Amino acid sequence: MKMRAHSPMRWIVQQIPAVKPTPATFNPRPAAQIVAGSTTHRVFLFLQKHAGVSFRYSELLKHADPCTPSALVWACAFLREHGYINAYPDAFSGRTKFRYVYTGKQ
Repeated sequence: MKMRAHSPMRWIVQQIPAVKPTPATFNPRPAAQIVAGSTTHRVFLFLQKHAGVSFRYSELLKHADPCTPSALVWACAFLREHGYINAYPDAFSGRTKFRYVYTGKQ
């Protein structure tokens, strides 16, 4: 469809500002990477240092100090999801408690 030289549609199109592409922003904490000094990093290093030994949540809470309980839950979930650690039910603590062990992944 061809627009006439003085059509209202041409005028409307000329009033719409051009969209400029936005530059990519720098993300200092990219997804799926362990940030040095974080609770996740401290838990990972602790379990890596004690490879083959499993630890309860309460034991990790002591060794990952200073950290909050919710940060430790998130750290264990992240490490588990990415295959850095394995978690299995603790037979002595009940079926909702887990023991965490390093899997050997770097």
